Amino acid sequence: MNNEELFAMLGDTEDALLEKAEHPSPPKKIHWKRYAGIAACLLLCACGAAWFLRLEKPAHLPQDSTAPTVQSTAPSDDSVITGALVPTEQAAAPTEGTTEFCNGLPVLEVTCNTGGMGFEGYEFYDISELKSENPWHEDADLQTLPVFENYHAYDHASSLAHPAQEEVLLERLHEFAAAMNISFDDSAAERHTMQYGALTLEDIVDKFPSREEAIAYIESGTFYMLTVNSGSCVLEADVWGNARISYNPSVNLPQGAGFGNHDAYEVYVKAAEYFQDEYLGGFGMEQPTACVEGGDYNIYGEVSHSLHFYDAAGDLTEQILHYNFDTVRIACDDVRQLMLIEQKRIDRSHKVGDYPILTVEEAKAAFAAGDYLSTVPEEYCMDTPEAAYVELIYRTGNSEKYYLPYYRIYAEISPDFERTTAVRNYGAFYVPAVRPEYLKNAELWDGRFN
Repeated sequence: MNNEELFAMLGDTEDALLEKAEHPSPPKKIHWKRYAGIAACLLLCACGAAWFLRLEKPAHLPQDSTAPTVQSTAPSDDSVITGALVPTEQAAAPTEGTTEFCNGLPVLEVTCNTGGMGFEGYEFYDISELKSENPWHEDADLQTLPVFENYHAYDHASSLAHPAQEEVLLERLHEFAAAMNISFDDSAAERHTMQYGALTLEDIVDKFPSREEAIAYIESGTFYMLTVNSGSCVLEADVWGNARISYNPSVNLPQGAGFGNHDAYEVYVKAAEYFQDEYLGGFGMEQPTACVEGGDYNIYGEVSHSLHFYDAAGDLTEQILHYNFDTVRIACDDVRQLMLIEQKRIDRSHKVGDYPILTVEEAKAAFAAGDYLSTVPEEYCMDTPEAAYVELIYRTGNSEKYYLPYYRIYAEISPDFERTTAVRNYGAFYVPAVRPEYLKNAELWDGRFN
């Protein structure tokens, strides 16, 4: 397995890690302009957490199916976000006096710290090659969009804002297993924490001064995932609502049903038809919609795509939420056999409120004025940047204190390295969609990666 495939499997929901690997850069200052509040929130997007792009397996799994075991790892989220959000388990409305309000909504304050290297960049011969099935479009007439608290936000101290509950993860794991036509005994589930992986008290007691401290550690917020290893497949469910299955060895697929990492778009489209028919039935989607996305090139000139599904039922807001928070992703190995299936179902039960948003024209104007956040080094940016492509997305990384919408703007940049082909380089620039009066001034990131 090469580095590209490893990133694809372990995940960064926006493929940012892969891009960072392909575009290493030295420490730098970020391009900041007027809006401190906007910039801080944008940071959430641009530098946001290393995600779990897990791949998944179909709902009606054959009895003899097998697949590759995936090494379980603690989330490697590259940013730490703290904000003033609804601090209640029931997502009750914030009380006056404890939170600053604007027009009845909590003003969102965020402080950002980040680590990592590289920047979010993409390579196309032309931006028209970018493939996206995002249900949002520039003509959408949306006045507000919801913001949610990430109740289990992860920080660099390897702790969670609220500890995982084993019974909740066990229920999630059983639910996902049922969608895959699999069952397991509760006693087979293993706990995972961020430092030590699968553990019992006896496994770690010698690492602490006392048994009481070891017990306290196990009961702390570091517990984040349950796994079940059958030998031929591994089931996982994490505290953020995601569940996945990996196969070892991979599941053999009919000729033409799978796809390789650098196959053409048409190969993925054909494979999507097979997976939708054979594997989506157990996930309860009213209107399952295939998304073959990507189309960008790596430094070797190889094109990359990904395949996931979301439920396109409901109005546009519901479709946007399904597209960003509730998906089923499929991954195949080098020989086009089924390797991994992941159901991403991020918790949206802790809603902060419905926030007025900028229009796309306002977002473009903010970008043109330099009011954005980006990990692209300032020296790579054009003097007069132009938005080549715009989409509205939510950042849903594990360390996000809250999930809010952003306009992601792709703009051509000038790299510091030569290309022998006519490929163009595009950077990602983020303008928060929430109107700036609802964003409180925040501690500014100085642009350094380390």
